[in-house]
Amino acid sequence: MGKFKIIIICLALVVVVVTPDVVFESLHALLELILEFLHVLFEIVEVALDAVVEHLFDTGLHQTQIIVFYILLLIGFYGLLRLLRTSMRYCRRCHKRWLMAKSVYRVQVSDYWEGLAAFKKIQYVAISLMIITGLVFFLLM
Repeated sequence: MGKFKIIIICLALVVVVVTPDVVFESLHALLELILEFLHVLFEIVEVALDAVVEHLFDTGLHQTQIIVFYILLLIGFYGLLRLLRTSMRYCRRCHKRWLMAKSVYRVQVSDYWEGLAAFKKIQYVAISLMIITGLVFFLLM
């Protein structure tokens, strides 16, 4: 199964490199199709909600449209709230992983530095100072 995935990925990369215009136009057409489907789905939900509100409350066209607007607004705010809460949870998890990776990296660098011989430490410091001096010299000219 692993070789099959690699072959498919390589084939997809070759197609993208050889014919990028066709690939991107196809992706654009797919995006337009998805957006059009979502728009039609929204219209269907809105018409169904219009019919339900008009039947339940026995209202006219204008009152029905106002009620449906506020119901859809409430649904939209609920969706945004859920998205915000989920994204905040995801950001906290990413932040914790970042802090953990940073601390592990610092420990690894510290262990590596402590394990080096004195001559290697002097070499690293000297090379770093030469690079910084060269950068400052060439950037200030």
